[in-house]
Amino acid sequence: MDWAWQELVGYAASLLVAASLMLKSVARLRWVNLVGALCFASYGALVHAWPVLAVNLLIAGIDTWFLVQMYTRRDFFTLLPIHGCDAFGRKFLRFHERDIRRFFPDFDPEQMQDRPGFFVLRNMFPAGVFYYSSAEGGDVAVRLDYVVPEYRDGRNAEFLFRILNEQFSSRGARRFTVRTGVPAHVKYLLTHGFERTPAEKDLFQRAII
Repeated sequence: MDWAWQELVGYAASLLVAASLMLKSVARLRWVNLVGALCFASYGALVHAWPVLAVNLLIAGIDTWFLVQMYTRRDFFTLLPIHGCDAFGRKFLRFHERDIRRFFPDFDPEQMQDRPGFFVLRNMFPAGVFYYSSAEGGDVAVRLDYVVPEYRDGRNAEFLFRILNEQFSSRGARRFTVRTGVPAHVKYLLTHGFERTPAEKDLFQRAII
């Protein structure tokens, strides 16, 4: 019984490391793996398993180094205007269709054929895509706002809405609007400045200033 709580630390560390390997986001993988390595290091210290302690401190150091590199490097962002889907756009949407449906369950690539939008290029890599339509009252209705798993660190959205805010503000638009009931999508919207409307719980909006 004296060792029960120490074993729990070891089991928790094992679960964290295993969970990190199933994450698509590189940043999240590093964070969870870092916590798992620190838990393993603590377990090694508790049971006097010095090789376990040493190896996992090394792993934690490596994770920390990569995280610092990820959050301090300066990426180059730009928007590539698109209208509808060209050959590349169709392939991009089809390739990511299953993942897109996690956030947009009713997504249909064919519905994007006549929509204006942008590819978000990050270091000239197509890291995300954004489609919209203009609605009455100066609203910009978001039809698709998708980022590939490897780049879901929030920086795409920060760049996208900062630039689009400037562009749509000059056109007289008043706000972005999104309809969703998907918890993961709701969390994303609330993180990036959207607010739930009191009258309609599935409608979110962000002011264009």
